[in-house]
Amino acid sequence: MTERQWTITVSIGRNIGPHKPMSDVNWEWFRSAVDHALRDRGVTVFFAGTGTGEYEGVREESATWVGATSIRPNVVLEADLGRIAELWHQDSIAVTYGETVLVGPDGRTEV
Repeated sequence: MTERQWTITVSIGRNIGPHKPMSDVNWEWFRSAVDHALRDRGVTVFFAGTGTGEYEGVREESATWVGATSIRPNVVLEADLGRIAELWHQDSIAVTYGETVLVGPDGRTEV
């Protein structure tokens, strides 16, 4: 029997406060810190990318990772992300866990 895997999504925003984006260098380091935390805590990252998000009604550059973890909730990872949020002056870092379901051509699902 294989170990159960959960999908995990982690999202961050670039702004410090409501309208001030962090510098390009700091944004790169912030994203790198989150990426390393995920991989160091056993998350298999399938996708990482940037785009535009919205937090409390303010649009800002954002970054998102999607991966798999066998630990839910991953309290050690969440503690790491909390420290990273504090270091980079963020209100929070968004973490979502979901159960992955595979849907076959016949419409049936497998967990």
